[in-house]
Order: sequence, then C-alpha cells, then structure tokens
Amino acid sequence: ELPYPGILPDNPLYYLKAIRDNLLKFFISAPLQKTEFDLLQADKRLAGARVLLERGKSDLAITTLSKSGNYFDDAISQIQIARKQGKDIKPLLDQLLNSSKKHQEVISEMAKNQKEDILLNLKFLEQRANDFQERVEIIKSS
Repeated sequence: ELPYPGILPDNPLYYLKAIRDNLLKFFISAPLQKTEFDLLQADKRLAGARVLLERGKSDLAITTLSKSGNYFDDAISQIQIARKQGKDIKPLLDQLLNSSKKHQEVISEMAKNQKEDILLNLKFLEQRANDFQERVEIIKSS
C-alpha cells in the first residue's frame, strides 16, 4: 500500500510542506536514510498524483508524478553511494524493487480512460518507472 500523501499540491499551504521536506532532506546525511526518505517521498507523490488525477487535475497530477520519479531517481543514486560505503543495502533494494513495481501498476491504472495527451505523459512516466526497476535489478545482481 502507498503511504498517505498528506497535503496535495492543489492546497494553498502546500508550499510549507515542500519547504519542510526540502529541509528534512538537507539535514539527512547518511545515504541509507536518504534512500528511505526519497523512497517515501516518491511513494507519497505517487499517491498524491493518483488523487489529483481522480479530482480532474491532470496537469498537476502529471507534474506531481514526475516529481515522484525524481525522488525515486535520487533514492537509487543514494543506495549506490551506500553500497560504495560498504553498507548492507539488500533490504532497501528489495523495497525499491517492490516500490518500482507498485509505481508501474498505479501509473498503468491511472492511464485507463485518459485522453491522448495525458495518456502519452502517463505512458512515458510508466516507462520511467520500469527503467527504475531495471536499474535496481542491475544493482541487486552486481
């Protein structure tokens, strides 16, 4: 299951949440903790994008979903740093792998019954999630 997304980008107070999240990320120095944080943010943004799309705010949903992907990309980068430091990354790799599959599943569900322009964006973002899965599998197998 996806975490509760909290305040969504369509809320006027969302900027406060964004500032808080950026500050939290800034103060996390350990790569494993950054990976966990980035993965949580990616999952929250995914959940938020789904809600926004259900509310008919497709452009904001696509933007939020794209930011989810950015967090996921950061999580993969951080786990690679942790590996280089000799940390045990196996549990987090499994989490990343499961999450990437969930992202693909949710995005695929979101794409159902969408107009062509939104569908194209969602298919691109679904492929991006698939690329994340492949990257995690490469890390896991090496």
